[in-house]
Amino acid sequence: MAGRNLVVISACLLGENTRFDGTIKSSPIVCEIAKYCKVIKICPEVAIGFPVPRPRVFLYDAQGEFKVIQEGTKKDLTKEIENFCINFLTQLPPVDAFILKSKSPSCSPSPTTKFYKDLEGKELIGRTYGIMGRLIPEFFPQIPVIDELSLKGETGLKFLKKLFGSSIPNSILQLLQEQ
Repeated sequence: MAGRNLVVISACLLGENTRFDGTIKSSPIVCEIAKYCKVIKICPEVAIGFPVPRPRVFLYDAQGEFKVIQEGTKKDLTKEIENFCINFLTQLPPVDAFILKSKSPSCSPSPTTKFYKDLEGKELIGRTYGIMGRLIPEFFPQIPVIDELSLKGETGLKFLKKLFGSSIPNSILQLLQEQ
């Protein structure tokens, strides 16, 4: 059922085979939300031509500047992914919300993405935002953004109220309570 809201959603959360390891990581609540919205699916890594499966990418802290590094090759993909994300965001029509994959170096809108001290991705320093998640507030400062892990409890309900107002579908509310 297509609705009035236009939502950008990480393709992997909708069950598309886009993840680096070829696994499917769909989110039941995100799939249910998508039934009531118009959806623009996104996976920056696949959009720039990466195959599935592929070597993982990770964030490397290069003296306070985050770089996207490909495991094994140590290739710096930062500019390629940043340029794609900027181009994607600047060409979007007006959207009502973003639901993006947590822990993703290219997407995460929350500080859940691991970042490393070394080019091998072994010495963990901490967690931060993914490239797209870091850029969205610059382009869409008033638009709600959430990851699938935050779609529960009061945080999830607050997001859903922004998206649907007082008309949150019962099937979504039920999934929210089950999480």
